[in-house]
Amino acid sequence: MKLLFSIICIFGLSSACLPAFGAFPERECEKKLIRDRLPEIYAAEGDSTPVQKVDRETQKEMILAKLIEELREFRETPTAEEMADLREVLYAMQILFGLSEEEVERIQLEKRERKGSFLEGFAIQVNPPK
Repeated sequence: MKLLFSIICIFGLSSACLPAFGAFPERECEKKLIRDRLPEIYAAEGDSTPVQKVDRETQKEMILAKLIEELREFRETPTAEEMADLREVLYAMQILFGLSEEEVERIQLEKRERKGSFLEGFAIQVNPPK
């Protein structure tokens, strides 16, 4: 839930929720997750950037930080390339968290049928004034 509210905050629906749920700093940590082929690309180009393979639990945490990074980039530049990056992160999250593509798609379509999509632009106040 904290991630959801932080995503909402990043996209500007309610800046009031930032203190309540915690903002994501520009850099979560000194390391960031990179695409799988980048180490071999770095090596072929003579780049000596140190690369470390992380354990699965760390990878799960880092993919969530990567989602935030890619969301920020898409917000700044809403292009097909940035959307492709977001989709790649979502694909990796699905695999890392052991979620079946068929099940996720089935639930997505059921929810769309029952509740609709997000295309018409309806919004609610997240933290209504008292």
